[in-house]
Amino acid sequence: MQGKDILEKKKDSKNKIGKYLLYLFLIFGLTTLVLFLSLRGNTKYQGVEMPTIKAVGKMILDIDIKYFFIFLGILVLSNSLTAFALFCFARLYTRKYKYHQALMNSLIGTFYNDITPGSNSGGQFAQAITFKKQGLPISNAASVLVMQYIVYQSCLLILGLISLFRIDKVLDIGIISIGDVNIPIVIFIILGFLLNAIVIISMLIMSYSRTLHNFILNHGVNLLGKLHIVNNIENKRLELRIQIENFRIEMRRLQSNIPFSILIFIVTLLVLIINDSFPYVVGLSLNAFNNPGSDIFNRIFESVVFTNYHLMICGLIPIPGSAGVSEFIFTNLFKNYYDKSFVQMEGTKAAMLLWRLLTYYIPFVIGAIVASTYKTKGVERSERFYSLDNNTFVTLQLETYDERKKSSDEIYETKTLERKELIKRLKLIKRQDANSIKNNEENDKIDDKGNKKE
Repeated sequence: MQGKDILEKKKDSKNKIGKYLLYLFLIFGLTTLVLFLSLRGNTKYQGVEMPTIKAVGKMILDIDIKYFFIFLGILVLSNSLTAFALFCFARLYTRKYKYHQALMNSLIGTFYNDITPGSNSGGQFAQAITFKKQGLPISNAASVLVMQYIVYQSCLLILGLISLFRIDKVLDIGIISIGDVNIPIVIFIILGFLLNAIVIISMLIMSYSRTLHNFILNHGVNLLGKLHIVNNIENKRLELRIQIENFRIEMRRLQSNIPFSILIFIVTLLVLIINDSFPYVVGLSLNAFNNPGSDIFNRIFESVVFTNYHLMICGLIPIPGSAGVSEFIFTNLFKNYYDKSFVQMEGTKAAMLLWRLLTYYIPFVIGAIVASTYKTKGVERSERFYSLDNNTFVTLQLETYDERKKSSDEIYETKTLERKELIKRLKLIKRQDANSIKNNEENDKIDDKGNKKE
């Protein structure tokens, strides 16, 4: 029996390695293909016509060295704040958790998110296991990651709504051409925005409305099955039920600690804004603006807007790391962000290469190194290849549901009682103050001899 288990583990390990290799092949293969197609032909750079790939290389090599340190500083700041949010979450459960552990956990999550197609489930599962190895119970780890997901999706929705104020600049692009096929960009925007909005809004409504919850799980999933969008109806129904129930209990946990939730929300929103500002800094380094010193706030705001739409559109296509898609969409979108003179000499392609290197490939490589080398105290053998299936984190949520629901209910009830007691005390103090004022007024009407003043 033991020999059979060993064979199954070896087979499972080989399957995992096979998926990693497949996804890595997709990432580098699709990226190479898109770059090859993008960098063909000739362009004029500084008045001299040359191959586009050579011109793009010159643009990148000509950047001021100070921007290297600016890029490095932004990356460090973004990752530090992301780790700080994880650290704060973990400290809700244990005072022994250290910041450096959160930083390692965050980098591991970055690698697994970047290699998993269409979802963060691979990263969440890897982070949950890492939390466990760092001494945090697996049920608490699941709570942390579900709460983090809720806050992250909420921030994305808010940025999406803010981005609507500059949707006209994005719509001016008109058409995105994929080979001989022309697709209006408005289709990408509508679908991308709906995907982002539906995820968080539908879960929020269903977590508070049992009627809608049951309607979608029954009639909605059945309809998806009839349209052949979902193959296994019962599995999809179970998966949605688990996710909604987990959303509900972790929302209650966040509501039980409002000051903490506000702090995490601000930190997460700040991280997203910093990451979305990268195209602006890249543009400065490549002289993409004719007058870089003017209208700085507006340029940063538009960088956030364009990057947010980029994220929405890329989210429609489930490819590991959005390989190829990210580069293609960036080049098409940011033609309306950088100055025309810069765009005409194919500067957008140089910006895309530099931006992609800084926001994806460098964090990906660092995350891969940390994931393969990180060791935790008290753990003799650390698994290096986690499952990349989307169902693994869902299963983890199911296995820890009862324990987390119990703790969430206890915290919520405790906080509710504390609020009621606080309100009761405030009312008592208010009543005492009112009586005191009344007594003072009556005393003012009586003179020293005990007679009423006229």
